Amino acid sequence: MQNNIIFCICTATIVYVFLCFSRKLMRHLLTIFIIGFYNFSFSQEWKNMADDININLYDVVAEAEAYFENIDITEKGSGWKAYQRWLYENEPKFYPSGVRNNVKSDFVAKEYKE
Repeated sequence: MQNNIIFCICTATIVYVFLCFSRKLMRHLLTIFIIGFYNFSFSQEWKNMADDININLYDVVAEAEAYFENIDITEKGSGWKAYQRWLYENEPKFYPSGVRNNVKSDFVAKEYKE
């Protein structure tokens, strides 16, 4: 949903620039937009799944493991460490079943206040 909104805003901006500015500037902006959209289209699906609490933890883990099979995890910026931190933090919370929507996200803050 959010991706579609961003895409619509970018498209509207390009049309506006096309109507207001020269063709040379438009070509440069269009090139930048195409490169940005190309990089955006290869996003890591497991990150989107990790944000959705209705998806089972072990489904996210399976998706992430499939993603990292094709990625050099020793390379800086691969996302492997961030994934491992996320897994280390979340797996004990939802251990046997992996169901994440029955735990409130602010339960730690509530316990701390009490």
